[in-house]
Amino acid sequence: MSTMDDVPLATRFKMMQLFRSESYCFATYKQGRAPTFYFAFGGLTCLNSASLCGRIRTMHGHGPLIDITQSEKRHMFFDQDDTRNQAGRRVAGPRVDVHRALGQADSQAAVAAIFDANRSVPAEDDYHFEYTVTPANGRQCSRRHPSGGQVVLDPGVTSDTMAIGIVNRMLARPCQVKLDNHLQFTSVPTQPAQTAATVAQYLASV
Repeated sequence: MSTMDDVPLATRFKMMQLFRSESYCFATYKQGRAPTFYFAFGGLTCLNSASLCGRIRTMHGHGPLIDITQSEKRHMFFDQDDTRNQAGRRVAGPRVDVHRALGQADSQAAVAAIFDANRSVPAEDDYHFEYTVTPANGRQCSRRHPSGGQVVLDPGVTSDTMAIGIVNRMLARPCQVKLDNHLQFTSVPTQPAQTAATVAQYLASV
């Protein structure tokens, strides 16, 4: 069974810094899945400026993940989902346009202009998009991620005990821990994989 003590010391220290109630920002939820929880050091007011941030993806096609980033991220929120074609692929809509524009941005000024043109404060049921500010791999924004679910602001992570409880629950199941997109740890599970649950259901079980 994996616990926090099994995670490499430097990564564990970052996890203990970040996964606290005052750093919790919001969750996203999609029917048929369990939620993803987003954290930024300093909380929601520091969402777009914190140099330590991360998410806990409790259930996903690519597997559960504790993902920590030691660089600033930007978050944008949209009140409409993307348009999809008959094959179910995203073909138009604000998040698709933003994803494409960030991929084509040739300077940090162009990236900043895209961010400034969109809403950076979440509202209930919003659709979410995030990207890493630091250029890499020949791109101004190398990591761009549209969340699969919609924003849930309440209920939230209201105590440090609850925040660490989510981490411990993750480590008891099949889970990876990444720091700056580098794999740091893979859990040895003693519990079955997470089943679908709303945010409220998940937090009530922690």
